[in-house]
Amino acid sequence: MAKSINRVVEADGAAEIAGLCVGILSIPFNPRVDALVVPPGMGETWRVSAAVRLWEAHKTHARQLFIAGANTETEKKPALTMEALAEPPYALHRAEGVEVHDFDENTVTQTRWVMERMRAHGLQSFGLCVSQYHLVRWYLTFLKTQEKMVERFGVYPMPTPISLDKLIPESGATPWDSVAGEVARIRAYQVKGDVATLPELKIYLAWLWEQPFYQPI
Repeated sequence: MAKSINRVVEADGAAEIAGLCVGILSIPFNPRVDALVVPPGMGETWRVSAAVRLWEAHKTHARQLFIAGANTETEKKPALTMEALAEPPYALHRAEGVEVHDFDENTVTQTRWVMERMRAHGLQSFGLCVSQYHLVRWYLTFLKTQEKMVERFGVYPMPTPISLDKLIPESGATPWDSVAGEVARIRAYQVKGDVATLPELKIYLAWLWEQPFYQPI
């Protein structure tokens, strides 16, 4: 009989990355969020269109839809406008409460803009609408940004419902193929101080579960 492996063993780098994913996945869906946030990028129009569908369907209590900016210099595409959002593939009709940023250099600047808009409207929580493979890094980047700005918001994952086999326009790779690159960026940007670590995520989640704006069953 093969020797059993202990349930609790010393964590290595892979376990820490898995812990980050498990921690974020432990957060239940929250329809009572104050806002929806979608960070565009990589030519993935479906990030925005999925968030718009959620916004239009009134499946949450969100009063605001914040669409961060993409890096139009690297993607070589025009910035999203309210006029463009009214057309396919987005088909936005519920325009009141929607704000679009014209440009963001990277994930860090996206999180800063979202922080500013949340503050400006006096909101407490938002649903993060972004592709699954990018969700963990964006989430952890936001946590680090709010730590630096000494303020906390409730952030709830609402991953874009898209196949992991769908090709990403800017890279030509699938989300499956992009996971290793996201892990490498998480580790590198943690060293840089732009992405939250596992201990920091644990502290944040302990705080989040105690907040009055969401108490799960």
